[in-house]
Amino acid sequence: MEDISAELLETYLAESLTILRTSLELARQGQWFFYRVAALQLRILLCDSARLHNQPLELGLLPRLRPHLELHSLNKDGTFNLSAPPISLQDWLNQSLLLKSGSPLTIRRLIREVCDHDGGAHVDVRTPLPPEVRQEQAEWIFRIGEYIVSVLLDISTEHPRG
Repeated sequence: MEDISAELLETYLAESLTILRTSLELARQGQWFFYRVAALQLRILLCDSARLHNQPLELGLLPRLRPHLELHSLNKDGTFNLSAPPISLQDWLNQSLLLKSGSPLTIRRLIREVCDHDGGAHVDVRTPLPPEVRQEQAEWIFRIGEYIVSVLLDISTEHPRG
């Protein structure tokens, strides 16, 4: 990656982290609908993609800037297992979430569904989600967002830029 590209992506990373932190804070203050903004920032950070010449193209900031990033797996109770060895980002994104309100989704699929259907980036009114499903998805987005913020803040403390 060219230095100018890496520098620009690092700026986007810092800004995305700030937007994610602000969204989570607004949600804690009672503006729960900011889970949509948080989901969009998680997508930008973790699992954004496109297709180029019919081939997948990874656009997530963390896979591009921190390709060896490892994260803690989920426990059965939905908390992050901080005592277990971390796993690769791709394995982490492919973990299934146990949802009370429907069939299991992977972390990646949850982020993409909120972004693609529930107002993160697009609104699909053809298949509206029941309020209890939206609530549970919002809670997961907040939990994932808080974890990612803590990891990124730890990384920036351990390895400051500049």
